Amino acid sequence: MNTLQNIIFNQLNSDYSEQQFFFCDSGSCLQSEKDSNLIVFRHKTIATNTFFNAFDISFWNRNCVLNSLFLTVRGKGKAYLKLLVLTDNDVRTVVADEFLDLDPVKGGSSDIEIPEPARFKKGLLYFELTALSDEFVLDGGSFYTKDAPVNEVRLGIVVTHFNHQKEVFGFYSRLNAEILSDSEFKDKIRMVIVDNSQNLDSSVFENAVVLPNKNLGGSGGFTRGLMYLKENGFTNCLFMDDDGDLLLESIKRTEKIFEYVKDSQKAIAGVLLSDEQPYLTREVGAQFHQKGYVVLNHNGVDLTYSSGVIQLCEPNPFVNYGAWCYFAFNISALKYLPFPFFVRGDDIYFSLQNQFEIISEMGISCRVPSFESKESPLTRYLGVRSELLITLSHNPFTAKRTLLKSLWHRFSGQLYSYNYASCWALVRAINDIARGPDSFFKDPSAQKAREFIASLPYSEKKTAVKFNSEQFMEKDFDRRISFRKLFSHTFFRHLSINGLLLPHACTWKTTLVVPKSYQADKKMLYRHDAVYYYDKNTDSGYFAYRDPKQALKVSISFLKAFRHLKKNYKKLSETYRNISSSEEYWNSQFKK
Repeated sequence: MNTLQNIIFNQLNSDYSEQQFFFCDSGSCLQSEKDSNLIVFRHKTIATNTFFNAFDISFWNRNCVLNSLFLTVRGKGKAYLKLLVLTDNDVRTVVADEFLDLDPVKGGSSDIEIPEPARFKKGLLYFELTALSDEFVLDGGSFYTKDAPVNEVRLGIVVTHFNHQKEVFGFYSRLNAEILSDSEFKDKIRMVIVDNSQNLDSSVFENAVVLPNKNLGGSGGFTRGLMYLKENGFTNCLFMDDDGDLLLESIKRTEKIFEYVKDSQKAIAGVLLSDEQPYLTREVGAQFHQKGYVVLNHNGVDLTYSSGVIQLCEPNPFVNYGAWCYFAFNISALKYLPFPFFVRGDDIYFSLQNQFEIISEMGISCRVPSFESKESPLTRYLGVRSELLITLSHNPFTAKRTLLKSLWHRFSGQLYSYNYASCWALVRAINDIARGPDSFFKDPSAQKAREFIASLPYSEKKTAVKFNSEQFMEKDFDRRISFRKLFSHTFFRHLSINGLLLPHACTWKTTLVVPKSYQADKKMLYRHDAVYYYDKNTDSGYFAYRDPKQALKVSISFLKAFRHLKKNYKKLSETYRNISSSEEYWNSQFKK
């Protein structure tokens, strides 16, 4: 018996509090806080056509070989259980059914065989359970196979850590209790923590390897961990964020897929869930388009409905990379090591170079914070620099027009937002790309760029404030946008370059408050002298001020850099074509 997927319950005291993630019709049942079980009352029904408990049988048949498949259910009491397959348009087909009569005190289990599992090319396998006694206590269960694994797996979890001591220790503690110390997994799954901040006490991580490392960002940290796995006989690698905001069942399912997967080129991209709205998907794998922009697969799917869950069953042939928030692959499939981007773009380039076949599975997921609220001059520099390199390397000619247009819009958006530090960061990114690959290889920590950006005026650094703008932002912010659209004098706005050329006497002296993630609408900021960018998630923000002299200066610098990039585009594309790093290069960096 080889367990492929466990039935899991709502994780009490966790951020995954939405019951619809685990069971449908949850109003008819009660979860025990002392034990991990579910109490279903007489004649009430629960179903598992949910994100964490449905079995994506079409996924397993596409990527693995299943000759046998069973469902086991553990519990106490009497119930009627139906096994069904859910496909598009809410079509449900009964596969098997059984009456359960389990000891009401000691409990018991019942096994149901799914006949001919290989015949299911589409759909989700799930069960409906109706209580026939006063209450039926569901203690757990799993989908399992009697087939022997086709691959021997030693999975190394690589976590790159930087100043998140509390989070990484919390994740390690959960992982150690449930997986690293479990007899089923302790010889199959290990944890490697690459400590980029060099401030972890390795003695408290008894069942994990802690590798002190200089701060070479995500690229250097994950490469250090990957090279350790290669040197110590691991077969598979999982890259993860250091806060470990996921259910550990995801890791168990990942390991099982690798035991049965047919093709070593397949890599698993976890489903990324929104931190602010955890029932919505952020992406299920992504595509770096040949025209030089990113397309998120299944962005914004609501997983509290079965119609949303079923959407995730269909494979997307255009997905070509997965974010390193949760990304697992076979080490033998590697052709290239990560490139020294520091952060931003490293995961895209890594997948493109190694030509992984990216797959995603139901219930393998993690939560990620809003990337928009993390935006800063440094992240914009790193993002544009990596985007330029990837485009020049892989799609230089099909993407040229789109890339140049994107650069122009990004710059003008920050210019009209009064984010002059971000404008200078974009100029620096273009100029660094023009200098050639040495800007990456000689400075893998982006130290020079970080120092340059830190020295800029208008730093855009958020500071904590006591400021309750929630009502203002939701109501007055929308009203002001509508007002500008109706009453702005378009001719004078364009003539004055959105008010930058207006004298101080012609501007409004009030401070406009907008969300931190706001991208400048030219009409919105017209004639305002000051803007306050507010992040309600952290109660912090920063002021940005209209500065015509600074705007003119950075615009001239941008136009020069932009013109140089456009003129030398073909030459740069040849320089960067399929550029890569090596083990010798990375070892030289780790020894410094």
